[in-house]
Amino acid sequence: MHKRDLPASLDLLRGFEASARLLSFTAAASELFLTQSAVSRQVQQLEEQLGVKLFERRTRALVLTDAGDRYFRDVSKALNQLREATAAVRVKTTPVVRVTTTLTFASLWLVPRSLPSRRSMARSPCTWSLTTRCAISNATRSTWHCAIARRNGRPRC
Repeated sequence: MHKRDLPASLDLLRGFEASARLLSFTAAASELFLTQSAVSRQVQQLEEQLGVKLFERRTRALVLTDAGDRYFRDVSKALNQLREATAAVRVKTTPVVRVTTTLTFASLWLVPRSLPSRRSMARSPCTWSLTTRCAISNATRSTWHCAIARRNGRPRC
């Protein structure tokens, strides 16, 4: 297979696939976060590269040609295979929620009431990390997502 046997850009295929699936450049543009004219231009470039019309453009309607229908089915399968292959190799990371508070508050209130039980933690999409400190300061702010503290007097910023 030669390099010139493939379309110049994956974006052209994505624009075509969305337009063919939705039968609308406007709806495809919305899905792809592009303008309608950008998607229309992508499809036009793809048609020029392939040397075949993929759509019949009618007043307020978009219809796939026979060649466009065949191409849509194959491109759709190929894009789905690319999505699956990408998901299979992508590093799966578990998000960590870091909470810091005082030891007294953590042991007497937070842990018994708020943190997930061991059974629900196994199904949780994230990991909980609880840190206790004698005092919570802004100096350690980059190490936690949430800090729970009780202060006497006026709040400090």
